[in-house]
Amino acid sequence: KRGRLVNVAGSTDVLGVCVDRFMPDERVLTRGLGVGKLWMSVSTIAAAGSAIEWALSTLYSEIAASDRKNIHQLLANLKYTGTLPEVATDFAGSRVNLEQPTASIAALRLGTTREDILAGIIVALSRQSAARLAVLKEVNHITLGRKVFVSGGYAKAVEKEMYRHWPAKFERTFVDQATLLGLEKLATLAC
Repeated sequence: KRGRLVNVAGSTDVLGVCVDRFMPDERVLTRGLGVGKLWMSVSTIAAAGSAIEWALSTLYSEIAASDRKNIHQLLANLKYTGTLPEVATDFAGSRVNLEQPTASIAALRLGTTREDILAGIIVALSRQSAARLAVLKEVNHITLGRKVFVSGGYAKAVEKEMYRHWPAKFERTFVDQATLLGLEKLATLAC
């Protein structure tokens, strides 16, 4: 329904809102939902979970890949010195920009630790995630629903950290295999 938010967070992080009219804008992708005259207006972080996986495999190469899959344990114990590097999170470019941005990590100091770099990446992704809410609201001239359906392996692994900068008013409900469930629902509506 109009205003319903969905956040599918895996390698990429896709935040979409259901709308009842097509509102083109260079900051979002808009696609037909496949049900009635509804659309999905989507804002994507092209590398979210994969950016964190890159950081973990690069900065924590001594940890076996199978152990890095349990990143929520590492993140729960993540400590940093307080002065985080500045991170531009465009590790995989952009789906909406013609001129592709790149990621960067700046303002490093001799005292910067790998935990600081990892935390800087996560904080930057969290801020970028929250900023998309305002973009979707502005582009679509819509009131966003309070309930957000969340799915994806990355969403579960770093939920506390990724939603840190979202306004508290949003209620997140995790739905396992939401993409498959959605396709099943669309198939039953089409029959």
